[in-house]
Amino acid sequence: MDTIVLISAIIVALTVVIVLIAAFRMFRLAGLTIQEGQRAIEQMRQEMVLLSAETRDAVGIAGGVARHAEQKLKELDGVFAAVKIVGDTAHSVSLSMQQSAAAQAPESREREEVSKLSRVSRIAQTAAAVIRIWKA
Repeated sequence: MDTIVLISAIIVALTVVIVLIAAFRMFRLAGLTIQEGQRAIEQMRQEMVLLSAETRDAVGIAGGVARHAEQKLKELDGVFAAVKIVGDTAHSVSLSMQQSAAAQAPESREREEVSKLSRVSRIAQTAAAVIRIWKA
């Protein structure tokens, strides 16, 4: 019976050693897996930081483009105001010419000039209307 107890104790000891070796290997593999996961997370964090920096740069560039476009549109306001003034002036000139032609020209000639001046007047009025629509 002593030999059975001794053999059983040896088998239990060997089983415990094998279980401990298996547990040690499992914990070592778990540690390696955790380290690999940490490296992957760190790499993803670095990529996110880089992506965030690139995104900030892109947003900054887009903001600069928007400011530049706004500035150019403001510069065009002056141009369209000048075109409106020219249109108003052309309209005034055409009205003056119509009145002058009506007072000085014979009736047949007067009709012809009034027709020409009314075309110029209509063009000037159209230009002024386009400018008003543009500014609106």
